[in-house]
Amino acid sequence: ALYDLMGRLQHNDIREKTIDMLIESTRINREHAQVVLSSVTKMVKGLALTKRHKNVLRYSVLTHEWGLVVSHNKYHAHGAYLLKHTDLTGFSRKDKREIAFLVGNQRKKIDRLELEQHANLLWVLVAFRLSLILHRDRKDHAIDVAFSVVSTHFNGVGLDQIIA
Repeated sequence: ALYDLMGRLQHNDIREKTIDMLIESTRINREHAQVVLSSVTKMVKGLALTKRHKNVLRYSVLTHEWGLVVSHNKYHAHGAYLLKHTDLTGFSRKDKREIAFLVGNQRKKIDRLELEQHANLLWVLVAFRLSLILHRDRKDHAIDVAFSVVSTHFNGVGLDQIIA
């Protein structure tokens, strides 16, 4: 852990090497992931994300197709399982849970219980899902879309009431 922290301070983050090795060994489509990452990064510029949440988003986007090595059917769930249960050098359990949350909820119905546990990632998840929808055609074009959250209330109902 100490070497990992020192590496991060010296811009030699072991997590980047871990993700690169994962992409290479599983044949994740790096080009598609980079296009999605470019778009989602532009989308979240208006949000007050911490560096940690930006990293969680980055690693989620780069690994979002990992589940395809298991099956095309429910690949998002397979990817989340693999992310949670694989030893990924440099990643804490919390990192892996948050990345798995985003990957596992990238499509289909959002798991309500997980959303309660990761409510701070709601707008990150929204941006991630929107970016994936915009790039469903898999063409290599970044989309310049940005949004910001003005309120966490909708028609007088708070976000905490919607989740509950």
